[in-house]
Amino acid sequence: MAFIYKHVFLIADTDKTITEALSQLFGNEGHEMFSCDNGSEALDLLKNNGKVFSLIISAQQLPDMAGLKFLKKAGKIIIMPVTTITGIPQNIAQ
Repeated sequence: MAFIYKHVFLIADTDKTITEALSQLFGNEGHEMFSCDNGSEALDLLKNNGKVFSLIISAQQLPDMAGLKFLKKAGKIIIMPVTTITGIPQNIAQ
């Protein structure tokens, strides 16, 4: 019998389409998903949830702080892999 490790992911993004898509993608593989729409809430979750997170996925810009600032603060709480995501509005790309 193969051992399957269950990861715990934290997504910090205001775009519900992104958080729902990532939650569904990784959740369907059996991983536990948490999402927050601002950095303060995500930091509180890291401090007080009691979970050992495997990965943080953060937007480049959150309502209350830049994504990189959030990730630096998160790194003072727990060391783990992180990545940022960003979307370019259509009107800027044209």
